[in-house]
Amino acid sequence: MEPGGGVPTSPGALPPPPAADARRGRETEQDGQRVAVRLPDDGGIVPRARSGRGVTGGHPRAASAGRRAGRAAGGAPAGR
Repeated sequence: MEPGGGVPTSPGALPPPPAADARRGRETEQDGQRVAVRLPDDGGIVPRARSGRGVTGGHPRAASAGRRAGRAAGGAPAGR
């Protein structure tokens, strides 16, 4: 608890992501659903709910955006 009996408003420092998830894209909330996006080496993206459940079916355009943009493994657009 905070001095004065309040509840902390900040969770503090977060641990570093696991090595397999070290390359994270962006996390955003659309229409009340938080979606974390993973960037696999095949050039696509994998949208997941906070629970870890895949939500590709709910975001089909986002799921193919990496390939459409020509993103190469490593996160940079192809040709750069």
